[in-house]
Amino acid sequence: MCALYKLSEDGLRVKSASSSFCWLLVGEDEHITRVSLSSSSKMLAVGTETGRLHLYNLHADLSYAKLRTITLQEWGYSADCAGPVSALEWTEDGKALAVLWRDAGLGVWSPFGCKLMSHMEKTATEAIVGTGEPVLGGDKRGRQLCWSPEGLQLVMNCF
Repeated sequence: MCALYKLSEDGLRVKSASSSFCWLLVGEDEHITRVSLSSSSKMLAVGTETGRLHLYNLHADLSYAKLRTITLQEWGYSADCAGPVSALEWTEDGKALAVLWRDAGLGVWSPFGCKLMSHMEKTATEAIVGTGEPVLGGDKRGRQLCWSPEGLQLVMNCF
């Protein structure tokens, strides 16, 4: 469950309790782990504990329409491979969404559900270097994503 609020134009105050709040519900078997709002495209990305990514189009009156659900199973990865969504970050123009899964790796998706790139940790290791350790090692719980202002570079910490 996720709460959506509409704020007043003159500051961070809720306008009125009845017209400025609604619940966004996901499936009963899912728990939300991360959300990210694209203010330019008016889209909300909701990541879940099951590794699914739900995309919603938000309207000014706080109504919303579910656009699609993205899963790694569509790309040949099992559900238990990915783990929960641990980070989400839209580009400033809302044309790409970076998704980080706790146990699998990184993917970049268009708002239309097209995979633009991915790096899945289970299949790519530092075997070339000879360590056999995951490329995206470190404490997976603290990973963060950040796009450059022009949306051309994506930075992720690995610790």
